[in-house]
Amino acid sequence: MGFFDELKERVIEGGKKAADAAQNAAEIAKERAAITKMRAEVKAEELKMNRSFAELGRQYAEKLGEEIPEGFEEILGRINDSKAKIAAARGQIEERLAALKDSGVEELDDIFEDFDDEAEEAEDAVREAAEDFADQAEEAADAAACAAEDAVCAVEDAADEAVDDVTKE
Repeated sequence: MGFFDELKERVIEGGKKAADAAQNAAEIAKERAAITKMRAEVKAEELKMNRSFAELGRQYAEKLGEEIPEGFEEILGRINDSKAKIAAARGQIEERLAALKDSGVEELDDIFEDFDDEAEEAEDAVREAAEDFADQAEEAADAAACAAEDAVCAVEDAADEAVDDVTKE
């Protein structure tokens, strides 16, 4: 009987080790899911912050008008250069759109006007997808932990039954 008791202990010990490994993997998956979710939140906040900085700078520049404080000449010069390039590009866009419309293609203005809204919607969709992924990973980790616990119980039950069967004979 000592042999079967030792065998039972080894089987139970092996099951517990497997369950511990599964539990550890589940905890790591949960942690990675939480990190992914936090990274998505950080990116969202960074985007909000950058938009706020841009708005702050835009409002400040508008209030300045022609008065350029010392130290801001270079920055405002780059902004003015960009404004000129944007205006030139928009002029070219309008010319090309007019040519396309003349050739029979219609409703292209709507595509360009809605671009910013679509970009924001895409950004929101990516953030939501990252959060959904993190939630699903957390659920999978929980399921793995439960399965590991069930496996340990099943191994212990099987070992008990095997010992009972041998001791009855």
